[in-house]
Amino acid sequence: MQSSRSLLTLALAAAFMLESFPAPLAAKTPDDSTASPTTIMGCVSPGVEAKCVILTTSDGKTYSLHGKSLPSLDKGLGVTAKGAAGGVDTCQQGTVFQVNSWSWNRTKCPKSAKSQ
Repeated sequence: MQSSRSLLTLALAAAFMLESFPAPLAAKTPDDSTASPTTIMGCVSPGVEAKCVILTTSDGKTYSLHGKSLPSLDKGLGVTAKGAAGGVDTCQQGTVFQVNSWSWNRTKCPKSAKSQ
């Protein structure tokens, strides 16, 4: 009886200790209901990590683009992307940007090294 009482006390103490530590925050990506829509414009280029697409604006800000359909890197034209900033990725370049839609624009950009 004493053994089961000690075990119960130990279990309750462990449960109390676990409750007192906050859980780590999970990385979140924006969803359409909470993130405000944003439009960015610039030139796309390959990232330093494989399969990363980076958009650089005329003022030098960089965005790591993510989405189902992303612009190709060999057009030499600018891109206008609509979506929301936020989230985490493995590209490690600029602000993560979740692309909802994009289109070519008339900005002249250098062709990527991939196409040369």
